Amino acid sequence: MDRILAKLGHVWRRVPDWRLAWLIVNLVPPGPKASDTAIELELDRLLNPDLGRAEPG
Repeated sequence: MDRILAKLGHVWRRVPDWRLAWLIVNLVPPGPKASDTAIELELDRLLNPDLGRAEPG
């Protein structure tokens, strides 16, 4: 849980005009029913957009 909260803070700082409640509720498609793993993966994707891209070739 601490890793998720730390990553959430980094994402929130990058887009300060987002409301924290909106970010938490809309972070992943399943919303509040998302697993910790799904939330952490989405935070990783937001922090490093290259993670979601396939390697060329």
